[in-house]
Amino acid sequence: MVTGQEMDIQDIRKQLAVEIQKLTKAYEALAGITVRKAGKRRRLSPDARERIAAAQRKRWAKQAQGCVNFPVETAPLPTRGAFHCKPAL
Repeated sequence: MVTGQEMDIQDIRKQLAVEIQKLTKAYEALAGITVRKAGKRRRLSPDARERIAAAQRKRWAKQAQGCVNFPVETAPLPTRGAFHCKPAL
């Protein structure tokens, strides 16, 4: 004869088996996916930083050509995304 407790335990075991199958399928689906580890930043060498800075200064100088408000050598440093000169007409 099966008691009430034994049926409850059997029901719980069946539910757990179903959950395990779902989790196994989800795990297998995610097994091939790789995730980039946070915290690892690439560092630029001083030479690379200097090349980038020189290229930016060259872009600023090109933009400053024909500036009517300030001569290039006395022009204030441009802020990010804005240049404080009107182009020459």
